[in-house]
Amino acid sequence: MFQRVGMAIGWLLLGVLPFIAAGSPLCLADGIPEEERAFLKDSQGNDMPVGILELNWPSAGLLAELAKLLIKEVLGFHAEIGEPLGASGAAPIYALAGCRNFNAANDKQCGETEPVMHVSLDSWIGSYSSAYEQMKADYPDIAPLDLGDMGYSGEESVYVHTNLLQEAYENEGLALEFYKSYNVSHHHAKQYFSSTSDIPFGALSRCNATDFSNAQRMSDFVKYSFDYDGVDQQGNGDYVARCPDGHWWPAPACRQNPSECIPLITAGTGWKLQAIMQWAVAYGLPAAVGITASWGDYVALPRAHRVLHYWWVPDSTFIDLGPQPIGMPRHSALEWSMGDKKTSAVGSYVAKMVSQDLSSKARTIQEFVSQITFELKEIMDLLLEVQTEGSRYNVSCAWARQNVARWTAWVPVSTNCYEGFGLADDQGVHVQTRAAASACAVCPEGTFSEEFADNTGKTYRCSACPSGTYQDKVFSSSCKPCSRGTYSDTVGSKECKPCDVAFYQGLEQQMSCMACPADRTTRLLAATREEDCVCKAKFIEREGQCVSCDEETLWCPVGSTISKLQGANGTDDVPNPHILEGYFSYPEEPLATYKCRDAMCPGGAPGSCLGGKEGLTCRRCPEGQFASSGPCHDCGDYVGALWVVGLVAMAGGVTGAYYVSSSRYIPKASPIFRALVSGDIAVMVLQNVAVVQVVWGSGTGLEFFTFTSFLVLDLDGAGISCLWPSAAGQYAGVVTLWPIILFLILIVYLCSKLCRRRFVWTPARTIGLAGKFLQVGFTSMTNLGLMPFVCFRHPNGAYSMLKYSDIICGSGEHVLMQVFGGCLLALGLIFLSVCTLWTMMAPKWSSNAEKLGQVNFLIRRFQPNTWWFGLFLLTRGPFLSLPTILAPDSSSLQLSMMLMVLMVSLGVQATVQPWQTPWLNLADTISVSALACVLAVSLGCADGECEPAMETLWVVLAVSLLLILGFFVLMAWLGALYSQVAGKDLAFLNLYKTSHPETIVEGLRDLTRKVSQEDQEQLTHAVANLCFYDLQSAHLAIQALQDCWGIEPRFSGRSRISTTVSQEMELEGEAEDTDAKVLKQGPDLGGAMSSSAEEVHESMTSFMVPTLSDQRPNEAGLVQCEL
Repeated sequence: MFQRVGMAIGWLLLGVLPFIAAGSPLCLADGIPEEERAFLKDSQGNDMPVGILELNWPSAGLLAELAKLLIKEVLGFHAEIGEPLGASGAAPIYALAGCRNFNAANDKQCGETEPVMHVSLDSWIGSYSSAYEQMKADYPDIAPLDLGDMGYSGEESVYVHTNLLQEAYENEGLALEFYKSYNVSHHHAKQYFSSTSDIPFGALSRCNATDFSNAQRMSDFVKYSFDYDGVDQQGNGDYVARCPDGHWWPAPACRQNPSECIPLITAGTGWKLQAIMQWAVAYGLPAAVGITASWGDYVALPRAHRVLHYWWVPDSTFIDLGPQPIGMPRHSALEWSMGDKKTSAVGSYVAKMVSQDLSSKARTIQEFVSQITFELKEIMDLLLEVQTEGSRYNVSCAWARQNVARWTAWVPVSTNCYEGFGLADDQGVHVQTRAAASACAVCPEGTFSEEFADNTGKTYRCSACPSGTYQDKVFSSSCKPCSRGTYSDTVGSKECKPCDVAFYQGLEQQMSCMACPADRTTRLLAATREEDCVCKAKFIEREGQCVSCDEETLWCPVGSTISKLQGANGTDDVPNPHILEGYFSYPEEPLATYKCRDAMCPGGAPGSCLGGKEGLTCRRCPEGQFASSGPCHDCGDYVGALWVVGLVAMAGGVTGAYYVSSSRYIPKASPIFRALVSGDIAVMVLQNVAVVQVVWGSGTGLEFFTFTSFLVLDLDGAGISCLWPSAAGQYAGVVTLWPIILFLILIVYLCSKLCRRRFVWTPARTIGLAGKFLQVGFTSMTNLGLMPFVCFRHPNGAYSMLKYSDIICGSGEHVLMQVFGGCLLALGLIFLSVCTLWTMMAPKWSSNAEKLGQVNFLIRRFQPNTWWFGLFLLTRGPFLSLPTILAPDSSSLQLSMMLMVLMVSLGVQATVQPWQTPWLNLADTISVSALACVLAVSLGCADGECEPAMETLWVVLAVSLLLILGFFVLMAWLGALYSQVAGKDLAFLNLYKTSHPETIVEGLRDLTRKVSQEDQEQLTHAVANLCFYDLQSAHLAIQALQDCWGIEPRFSGRSRISTTVSQEMELEGEAEDTDAKVLKQGPDLGGAMSSSAEEVHESMTSFMVPTLSDQRPNEAGLVQCEL
């Protein structure tokens, strides 16, 4: 932490000192003043001084001061010595690379910031070559540059002081600077040195805290010295030095007599310890080796005692003592490389180094530093001067003044540019000739440093990169070719442009890109091959050609192919082509898409179906299975049994219907009859829903009413495919139900002739039964008959049946189905024609009970005035089916026309009020209105997805329709039950309270007396003042009463079923009440709705006066008329 704070403070001073020093005196007479000096630029373009790293020894500090002076005053750059000091020879390796914590043993924080130290002299990196190589490997872009040695090598050895040398030589001619002079066999060098006992233990480190305990070094020592007595082996096999007193290691020459050992000290954790120990063993030096506890002890002990000590040069620590190295045998590089260090140490490599980015920031400084050289003696003399003078700056300044020629040779020629630079003028603008240049500048982006030679010599200029090449960095000696997929169409490009979408380039160094073929593009920019040109969006590749995709049915993104389509993974596979939901295609023809009417086509890969379905449009189940609009289910034995039971029940129901039906027309509905007809209305409405559902299919919003499909004999869900697997067989089976039932009725009729008289079927009632069956099934008949004639268009141009979407129109199956459908339509047309004729003739047949009985199924539910409404209802179902023929491909148009049919039906019903009771009219009006609302909302969702609010509204309306139908049916049956229990009807089911017949009779008598008293003119005037609806009501009431009593009507009016006669008639052995009907008017289904006042007056006079005044019918007659 303190180290980082020191670094921050140091560089803060670097930024402040240039301004503090402004105006300070120059060392050199022609030195460049402060205000004219330049700054370096950092990566952000900010000013920064040249940072000089000072290492933590005197020679490095002296040379840093000298470099600072020359860079400032000679080269003209701001320069400062940074902090903290480099702690070891490895510091320049990391400091010049920008490592923020360069003195740390670990986590040096390299590569995080750009360097702020640019120059380092006297860098002892020779001992850290492996660290330097590792740095270059780990950080090749920021590792510092080694500009060569300083002109000298660092020397390390054991030194002896000059005064001891002189004393030994003068006394006995003993040369203590030679290792052999210490051999105890020939000399007694100890007499000139202190004893180990003279040195306090406090000045020494304990052996176990230093390299004496370094297992690797001690192992190498033992390996090459064989001095096993000088070490102790640990339990794990490692060796440590044997220090008897814990501080000194005695050499073999004095181990037995430690008082004869010469003290030999080193520092740190044991600088050169292994070599010193090996020298003592190999050459018989009587030495005791110790390691000082601190740097101060290391400096003080050689001055206070006569000792040998480890030292290195250049250094000024002991320079005043004039120490000399003890010469050892010549250095053996081979032995040292193996770990054997008994020969003399080699001179350490001392380098001058710069940061890697200095060449681009200020190449002149780098070239200047590369030329700096000194001799070792010269450095030692300068260090001695510093020690004497006390100022590094003064010594550096004096040297600079005395050696002008020397450092002038180090300054490069201003226009001798180096690689990465180019000629530039005074403004820094790059020029192409030396004559126009005054300096060199870094080549910018988009240029390269081009070498050329002139009369002055070799230099460089910055030239623009040609087209097809680029250069995105400064200080470049060449341009880079544009890679494949890119191009450069101008000179001097800083970067190449990627080929646009729909273009590619497969070659390098190109000036343009190649266009993809038509209908093709590329997924991304910078495509490199023509194969990268894929089909555009909305196209798909088939047999090497891009063909158009149908956007309605297929999702075809860029790069779509048939193989990708066939391997699609559902509709969520957006990056790849797939069939959209609701559509189908065969794997063999994946682009020929078909529209599905059921929700069984999930899209994705061709041939995909849900729920186990298969085949075209996913409509069919495999053999042995059945389904409606959902998944397939196994047929099982129970399906066939259910069909048998169902057919038998149908036959029994048709037969039983004869005996529960009546051929007598009764104008007044009983509560039970009202309940039955309310259920009939509910069935008709649901049958109309089923028509829409069946012919329109899923996706209409009517899936809610799928359960109604059986009402129009859509028997898919009943397992009909278990009986007839083919669609044609299923269709033919359902179509033949009509002739089968009619044939069954005929057979039963003939067979009844063999029974007792009361069970014999009469022709009229048998015809009525057949008519009732055809009436109930007429909507289903026409819907089913029209099915083969309703084809819709698929996206691929083919046509399918709307109901059986897997049947292609025009195929053999389809033609067969059209034959059956045509026959069924012919039967329906015949029935409709007969019903039309019977409806027109019904009023005339009122007097013929037998004929009226066979047409009773058409008129029984309606009022005498609206007996024709049965024919109208009969046609509503077919009209709901017609829109699918008129507009098979437009859902919205189909719904619109269906809605129009319902609205017309609703309008007619609401106008004529045809049903026999108000409750039935209200039920029919509201239920049809609710169905119309459901279709109206469905219309909003016909050609697209519904909004959530629309879906919610639809659900509300659909539920409301079912609730409305249920309410009316339930209340009608509750009324029937109440009438049976209480003996009277519920008034609210008639929507108003009806008058008692006796009350009406009294009113008629009062009216008769009034009519008899008034003359014709007064009566006519009174009637003329009645409103339209009152006049109409009076007309209808008089007409009904005239018919009741058989009075000849005096005015024209609508045709109606007469109810005059009610008598018991026996038809072919069966007693049956039949109403004798007398009708004087011909059939007029759309006759006048009102009469003139004169006609009403005349009728009132002819009816009331003779009838109520003269004839005065008894009470029984009135009751008879009421029935």
